[in-house]
Amino acid sequence: MKRALFFLFPVVLAGIVGAACNMKKMIANNMVGTLEDISASFNAEKSVRHAREAVPAMLKQLDGFILSSPNNRILILKGAEMNCGFAFLLIEEEDPEWASILYKKGIDYTGVILKKREGYEKARKGPLDGFESHLMDYTKEDVPLLLWAGACIGSYVNLNRDDIEAVAEIPYAIAMIKRVIDLDERYYNGAAHTFLGVLYGSFSKALGGNPELSREHFEKMFGITNNQFLLGKVLYAATYAVITQNKGLFVETLNGVITAEKWEKEEYNLVNAVAKIRAEKLLGMQDEKFLDE
Repeated sequence: MKRALFFLFPVVLAGIVGAACNMKKMIANNMVGTLEDISASFNAEKSVRHAREAVPAMLKQLDGFILSSPNNRILILKGAEMNCGFAFLLIEEEDPEWASILYKKGIDYTGVILKKREGYEKARKGPLDGFESHLMDYTKEDVPLLLWAGACIGSYVNLNRDDIEAVAEIPYAIAMIKRVIDLDERYYNGAAHTFLGVLYGSFSKALGGNPELSREHFEKMFGITNNQFLLGKVLYAATYAVITQNKGLFVETLNGVITAEKWEKEEYNLVNAVAKIRAEKLLGMQDEKFLDE
């Protein structure tokens, strides 16, 4: 009898462990709706400091959910969005090294999904036109995946321009963002247009920079957001206005951000609060940004 119980124990233990794993996975999967509410609360936050100090714990908790349910596409995409969004909005100016780590994490998360896509890895290793053809199979359902994959890569490269391998990924990142525009240019407040506006206004022509395209994409984003997404205005001043050496546009745009008081959407609260801080800082850097007349 004792021998029978001894052999039965591993079976019972395996059942308990399996049940525990299934329970953790179920809990993680059920957190998707809550994470959307947390994101909405984060975006509506008016205190930049409060948001900055709250996010790291949220990101680690999200890591745990993804560990419990590693095939949950929505959780993985939320991981990419929150890591890259946090880095871009609140970290990269003060701590580029930490921001780079967060961007890499976002790249890894989107890579988990992309690498499961038939033909993706072969297309990514091949010529750009082949990759662009591959992207034509993606649909509107894939917009978040393509946006965060491209944005995380581009943001990482912007902070690590001495990383030759990373810089070589820029054309592929642009291709993904362009596909987002084809499918849903209004997604995430016209983020695809913002990304291309920044990229074309930040890099040299050798790396794909183009001031006129930068202006065009920023203007499309302004239209989508009814000119109320103030961080877009700051990015416009910091890139297009500087690369074209248009000091008047630079000053006018930043002053407009600083004096703005109302916007229609609560989701702009945090990003616009950050924008005002950055605008003040940039205005104090005019002498560094513009050549003497």
